Amino acid sequence: MPYKRYISILFFFANLFSNTYSQEFSPLLPDTGYQAIVQKKVDLGGGLVVLSVALAPGFEDLPTLTYYRLKQGAKIGCVYFTNGEDVPNYEYGKTPYETAKQRKEEAYQVMSMLGGEAYFLNASLLSLRSTEKESLNRQKYVDKLETIISDMKPDVILLNSDCFFPTKNQKMYN
Repeated sequence: MPYKRYISILFFFANLFSNTYSQEFSPLLPDTGYQAIVQKKVDLGGGLVVLSVALAPGFEDLPTLTYYRLKQGAKIGCVYFTNGEDVPNYEYGKTPYETAKQRKEEAYQVMSMLGGEAYFLNASLLSLRSTEKESLNRQKYVDKLETIISDMKPDVILLNSDCFFPTKNQKMYN
């Protein structure tokens, strides 16, 4: 019968640590409590709209977006040129499609955690670096970007250095 005592002690500590764990990892934008009231006050005070433009998921400026969202109460969004399939993946055995799916889902999760929106232009790096005879193909991405900008009407647009596409003599990734 002493094993019942050990099991009850084990359940007690498991319950104690599970409650501590859930309190420790609360969401960035809580729904209830004092922090929710403070964040709602910040949100009502800020009318700023911030749009980040990034090459692929993972290239966005998350610290700046987080600051604008949580401290300034800004509405945030991020535009990604590619889905991330062209960016090197160090996991063995993943196809570009699986990599793009994973990175796209992660981008949606991060932006929803911050209370923002993620937009994808679904371009590939090859289509963005193509020759002049394929400029019509590039024009559709410019049109999509113009539509997103006109819909959001951002006050601040963050351009990461990765958005400026290198010439043939430069390296693709710094």
